[in-house]
Amino acid sequence: LTQFAKYTHTFFMASNLTIDLQYSDLYFEDGSVPAMYCPACSGVTLQNFTIDHINLPFTQVLVTKVDAAAMTIAYQSIPGWPAPATLNSYAASGYLARLFVFRNGRQVRQTAWIPAAYPFTGNTLQLTSVAGVQGASSSNIAAIQPGDIVVVTSRGGSGTLFLGNGSHNTLRNISIYSGAQLGFDIYYVSDTTLDQLQVI
Repeated sequence: LTQFAKYTHTFFMASNLTIDLQYSDLYFEDGSVPAMYCPACSGVTLQNFTIDHINLPFTQVLVTKVDAAAMTIAYQSIPGWPAPATLNSYAASGYLARLFVFRNGRQVRQTAWIPAAYPFTGNTLQLTSVAGVQGASSSNIAAIQPGDIVVVTSRGGSGTLFLGNGSHNTLRNISIYSGAQLGFDIYYVSDTTLDQLQVI
């Protein structure tokens, strides 16, 4: 599905409506904006579907060299994954570039998440320092090794499925596979049922 507007793929303010997609897999074009946006809905039931994106707001690369003093990580692309430069368009939306480092399938805990600078060019990630962020110091960056996997993400915006300022709604049997921020963004709601929701 393509976008309805700049900020969402689908938009509906509805009352007393049931949308049962009968276990459909929905693929939305742009992972940087919400897939479904339902503000001030009342008596709405959404159920039985999955959400994923064609253009993902993340990728992963293989570390080849780390320079803790210069706060840079050199990398090579991983077959089947796009280059980090494909995420540069998210910078215009004010999204944050965050890196997560993995070794042997587990996150390298000393690194927490690390902020990186846009734009992504060449084969080097330039790390930045943000006050209060554990992973931004040169000592923590030194914990990264060649061969580690870095997941490069653009984080921001609303949740993949937004439900706000409504009442008597139900979300049931929904799985979300990707998004630029929260899986489910639900707030200022009352008497709402959440049943069998997954963020994978």
